[in-house]
Amino acid sequence: MGLTLEQHAGTHPTPAERIQAVLEQCVPKSEHDIVGAMVFNLMLVAAIFSSTLSPAMGDTPAYPDLPAVVAGHPIALIGDLQHTLFWERLIGRESNDSGRKQLVQALHRESPGLLVLLGDMVSWGDSPSKWQDFDSLMAPFLAGKIPMLLAPGNHDYMGNAQKARRNFEERFAQLRLSHWYSRYYNGLGLIWLDSNRDELSPEDWQEQKSWLKQTLADMDRDRSVRAVFVFQHHPPFTNSTVTDDNEAVQADFLPAFLAARKTLAMITGHTHSYEHFRSGGKDFLVTGGGGGPRVSLLKGKKSRHEDLFTSPSPRPLHFLIMYVRPDGVKIDVKGFQSPEPIDSFTLKFAP
Repeated sequence: MGLTLEQHAGTHPTPAERIQAVLEQCVPKSEHDIVGAMVFNLMLVAAIFSSTLSPAMGDTPAYPDLPAVVAGHPIALIGDLQHTLFWERLIGRESNDSGRKQLVQALHRESPGLLVLLGDMVSWGDSPSKWQDFDSLMAPFLAGKIPMLLAPGNHDYMGNAQKARRNFEERFAQLRLSHWYSRYYNGLGLIWLDSNRDELSPEDWQEQKSWLKQTLADMDRDRSVRAVFVFQHHPPFTNSTVTDDNEAVQADFLPAFLAARKTLAMITGHTHSYEHFRSGGKDFLVTGGGGGPRVSLLKGKKSRHEDLFTSPSPRPLHFLIMYVRPDGVKIDVKGFQSPEPIDSFTLKFAP
């Protein structure tokens, strides 16, 4: 397509004019393009109406951050809260609106001291109304002043990336300073990364890579840090039938992560499922079960990696709870339909 929505900005067209301009550029070149063009057109129409016709934002909430050192309550982690897009429903992908609400309510009952958000909090990042939906969902956490820290996902950038970035940076002050950062919590070193390589300049990506290596080295030397966890959106390993292993993460984040002495796990989202892998003596957890349309996983000889969790897919909506114990970190994978964990294990501290 030669025409972008931004090129219309100076003339202030009506929403109908904007939609018509886009659709005129999407005329299929052959009969083989018709289905793809129809789906793409419908996606654009839904997105434009969502971002252009949504009500004006009120006061944007600012989600609380952590002080430098905190002890006490467990850490909760959740990824991929986004709603199913209109075009996704057209091709038969599930919608989990009721389950998402019940899951977040169950998460709030866990009374975490920190909530780690693993990206894709919304389905279309430049849409004010999508972020308002997120704000409503997270209102109990905001009212309870529970710290929330985000590793952005690809959907959080979706649409006009500049507007999308403004939407999440207004809510998460740390991201206005840097999209890669660290915190300390109850003896743990915690690292957040931005794995959206296409949204970062080559210089920023290289800076993040160098920062990660240095921060892991610093945490290895810090006697107050017993273990390190790394959080980002895209997984280095997955058996998803929809998405692949992320090669940029494998090439640029994994070497430093695997070489560090205290790293226990890299925890990601993106794949709308729960997966547990082990490689190089480290654990890799995928927890993208916050409410986006669930995916099936490759199994048997078709699987790319050995999954330590063997239940069939699609797997339940879920979140993680991390408890610091004297000998390690206990991780429970929990849903909303039963108080019993879906999975549970302990990662031992390095000697």
